[in-house]
Amino acid sequence: MTHVLLPVTLLLRRFDVVAVIGRAVELAAVGIAGRAIVRRLGLPRSTVRGWLARFAGRVERLRAHFTAWAVWLAPGWSGPAPAGSSIADAVAVIVVAAHAGAEDVWTFASAATGGRLLCNTSAPFPAPWTR
Repeated sequence: MTHVLLPVTLLLRRFDVVAVIGRAVELAAVGIAGRAIVRRLGLPRSTVRGWLARFAGRVERLRAHFTAWAVWLAPGWSGPAPAGSSIADAVAVIVVAAHAGAEDVWTFASAATGGRLLCNTSAPFPAPWTR
């Protein structure tokens, strides 16, 4: 068995960099349809559809995970304001946590999930440190 240490710009079992995947999620969060996202990114429809379906399928878990990060990194943060959809809510919390950690949003999202942002494993995400 071979082990590979991935940089935080990549996700487990995904070929494209996390910034591209994150851009697709951001576009979906503001209500842009899948076909329009595919045209904007110039990627296969099945690839983008897979990313968005995986994100949507774990959206509550992601929102809870990044809420914990946001609370830990920005102790005065009062919680998310509704953003209009569950995907938009999750993206908003990811952005808050990333900015509190002074990181690029999607690089932070990759690091904070141990590269498992869209992974189909049941392995837990790394937890924020406790004080």
